[in-house]
Amino acid sequence: MKTEAIIADVAKALTRLFDVTATKDWTNATAKADVVVDGETLISGAPVTYLLFLEKQLVDLHTFVSKLPTLDPAETWSFDDNAETWRTEPVKTTRTKKVPRNHVLAEATDKHPAQV
Repeated sequence: MKTEAIIADVAKALTRLFDVTATKDWTNATAKADVVVDGETLISGAPVTYLLFLEKQLVDLHTFVSKLPTLDPAETWSFDDNAETWRTEPVKTTRTKKVPRNHVLAEATDKHPAQV
């Protein structure tokens, strides 16, 4: 499965989970707070239980993102539209072959064969 499709599936599932949890928490809430990032209010009057839930989800999302596959920066990558995937040039390697050699420990004489 492609990374983009996995991210889309996770986003869809998490959106539904966030909505259901928010609905449940708002009905049981008495203590509330605003979620403000860089001076912009993202959520107004969020219940404490939902804020705790969001904190756990942020940790889980961080774990998810940190485990996404990444392209090796040592390689030059290009996107292949036909396969809808990233490709790099094939790596050429050299194989070595062991060549057995005989080591003569003692030369042959007229009375004894060589010791190899």
